[in-house]
Amino acid sequence: MACSFRSPLLSKEGWREAPGWLRWLTTIVAVSAMGLIAYAQATQTLKVDVELVQVYATVTDSEGRFVRDLKQEHFQVSEDGVDQKIEAFSSDDVPASVGIILDVSGTMKPNLPVAKEGAMTFLDAGHLDNEYFLVEFNDKVTVTQDYANDPMILRNHNEFLPSSRNKAVYDALFAGLEKLRDAENPRKMLLVLTSGGSIVGNHKATEVRNLARQLDAQIFSVDLPTETDIHGENPDGETTANIIEPLGGQNFVSSTATDYLNICRRISVAVRNQYSIAYRSTNTVHDGKYRHIKLKLSAPKGVPELFVQTREGYYAKEP
Repeated sequence: MACSFRSPLLSKEGWREAPGWLRWLTTIVAVSAMGLIAYAQATQTLKVDVELVQVYATVTDSEGRFVRDLKQEHFQVSEDGVDQKIEAFSSDDVPASVGIILDVSGTMKPNLPVAKEGAMTFLDAGHLDNEYFLVEFNDKVTVTQDYANDPMILRNHNEFLPSSRNKAVYDALFAGLEKLRDAENPRKMLLVLTSGGSIVGNHKATEVRNLARQLDAQIFSVDLPTETDIHGENPDGETTANIIEPLGGQNFVSSTATDYLNICRRISVAVRNQYSIAYRSTNTVHDGKYRHIKLKLSAPKGVPELFVQTREGYYAKEP
C-alpha cells in the first residue's frame, strides 16, 4: 500500500521550499518521535494488563523468632483453592509507607508520652527510606502531619487535638487508608496506638477492612489500656483485631510502658523481615470479587515447626 509522509515540523509551504537535507532531518526526527510515542503506549498497556498479586508473609518459629533464610521453594500459594505459580520472590528489606494512627482521646491523655515514645521506637527501628504521616483521633479525625521521610518531624510534633472521651478509630483507620493511596512505596501499613475502649464514628469495620484489602495495606495495633477505658463496647460488635488479622497484621495488648515500647519495636522489625511473594492469578476475570489466598509453608528438613502470617485475600479488578 502506497503512502506519503510530510514532517509535521514544517508547514506545507515550508516543506516544498526547504532544502533536501532539512526535509531529510525533519523526517527522521518525526519518525523517531512517533516511534517513542508508540513504545510508551505499548509500555503503558503492559503495566496495566500484566499485574502480579503481591503477598507479604512473616515467618516465625515456636519461640516467636523471625525466620529469614527460607527460599521460594518452601512456599506454595493457592487462590480460591487453585494452586498458583510464584513468579517473584524476595526477602529483601525494602522501604514502606507508614501511617501512624494516634489516639488522643481523654482517657489516652496520661499515656500520650508513652504512645509518642512508642511511635518513635517504631520509626527508629524502621527502614531509613520509609515515609510516614500522622493521623490523630478522638471523636474526630485529623491528618496532623503529611508524608515525611525524617522521623524527627514526628518526634518534634507537640500539637495534639483537644481531649475527648469518644474514639472514632474506624474513621481514623479509613482516613489513614485513604492517605495511603498517595504512598510512594508498594509496601503500605498503618500502626494504631490506642488505649482501646468504645468506638464511635461514621465508618463501619467492614468498610475499613474492605478498603485495606483493596489497597493491600497491613494494619498493626498496640493497645495500652487504662482502667477507665478497657471495657468499652463497640456498637457493631466488631473489634480492631477482627479487621487487622485477616489483613496479615496483628493486634497487641500491652500491660506496661516497657511492654508497649518492646511491641512497637517488634512490629517494625517484623515488617522488615517479611517475605515478598508475587504470582499472576490464573483467574483473569475482572469481576471485582473477593478472592481467598492460602499460603502454605514447607519447612526445610530438620527445621522445627514454623508459622506463617499473611493476608487472607484480595479484591479482583472491577469489570
